[in-house]
Amino acid sequence: SNHVLESSALWFGMYTVSQAFLLGFDTPMKIFMYKQNLLFSLMIALCMNVVHIGMILFQRWKDAHSEAENLQRVHLESQNLALRQQIVPHFLFNSLITLSAIIEDEPKMAVRFVQHLSEVYRYVLQSKNRISVSLQEEIEFVQAYAHLLELRFGENIEISIPSVDTTQNVVLPPLAIQLCIENAVKHNIISKSKPLSIVIKIDNETIIVENSLQTRSSEQPSTKIGLRTIRNHYSALT
Repeated sequence: SNHVLESSALWFGMYTVSQAFLLGFDTPMKIFMYKQNLLFSLMIALCMNVVHIGMILFQRWKDAHSEAENLQRVHLESQNLALRQQIVPHFLFNSLITLSAIIEDEPKMAVRFVQHLSEVYRYVLQSKNRISVSLQEEIEFVQAYAHLLELRFGENIEISIPSVDTTQNVVLPPLAIQLCIENAVKHNIISKSKPLSIVIKIDNETIIVENSLQTRSSEQPSTKIGLRTIRNHYSALT
């Protein structure tokens, strides 16, 4: 408000000085013209102030919007970091359970499993600091992970993995597909009489992971950590 009064007074003063120098106040007609144009000059001053104040308010809104976006970005980055830190120990824990299941009965297979596990785990460690990976990278990792499962279960498991169109610019959270496969292995019977079939399908930007349903009879209630991690990761990304 002070700025409006100051600028209006300045405009009024400039108009009065201009009238004095250019026309003067020596006749009634000149004084009448001065009064007649005074309202017009004040309206111009008011319009200029409205524009100026509007520019100030718009700049403040932009600054506040930018600050809100920065705060949201920091929040999402911290949320993503927390989710990625959950995935790594979860993957290692389940891999060690698999290793313990074969190390006594099949020591040679266990050695090969450890060798492949080290290669797979390298990807896990590299991806933990990434918010997203390309579909091609994830499929290549899933192929290596599927090899680990085939070492353990042999012909009792069949995993169908499609080829990837490298021209597609599709990204997803790291280990998202692997978590779905891990869930299928964890919660279903895998035997010679009941082999587990897992099929991965890619339909444009939609990824589908299907498996034959043969739930274990002694199945404990699921903690749903894997699926919840995927949902939270996508929620943080989008």
